[in-house]
Amino acid sequence: MSDVVRDLSDLLDRERAAALRADVEALEALQDDKRALLERARGADVSANDPALVRLAATARANIALIRQLATLQRALLGLDASGGYGAHGEEVAPHAPRLARGVL
Repeated sequence: MSDVVRDLSDLLDRERAAALRADVEALEALQDDKRALLERARGADVSANDPALVRLAATARANIALIRQLATLQRALLGLDASGGYGAHGEEVAPHAPRLARGVL
């Protein structure tokens, strides 16, 4: 396993742990590291069909799903509409006015 693949694996493990702890600050801090590692991966001599990269892609997708669930839960706790804040074309959609928290888990 190349250094960049191992580093990406470690970063994705830390990202998942931060998401499970609902540590938004840690998730935010990891984004710069992730961007730098992805740039390194683009320049590395690693095949996109490498089984290790295929597993990492699946892990990354699982992390994304977990982070989206975390964002949905946080929006609900704030009494905001739980549906996303972005439209079909990626444009930001203004969130609805906060609702009463009653009945929102």
